[in-house]
Amino acid sequence: MTHTILRGLAAIKNVPVVELDPLYEQLETDALVTLLNHAQDSEGVVNVEFTLDEFTVVVTYEGDVYIHTGEPTVATISEGH
Repeated sequence: MTHTILRGLAAIKNVPVVELDPLYEQLETDALVTLLNHAQDSEGVVNVEFTLDEFTVVVTYEGDVYIHTGEPTVATISEGH
């Protein structure tokens, strides 16, 4: 999954993957992998969304990776509404 994120960022930026900073310098990659693996094992639904540079990255519990420009999606939930 981390390789998919890097390949996607490289494609969007139109640069070779080796020109990107290592993902582990910007993100706790082991924690991300552990969380998503646990979600798959327990059949939980977890999506993780974060920003890298000017891009928003979404990784789903199914292993799909989406990268786009713009602000992250934030849901606000309040009781009684």
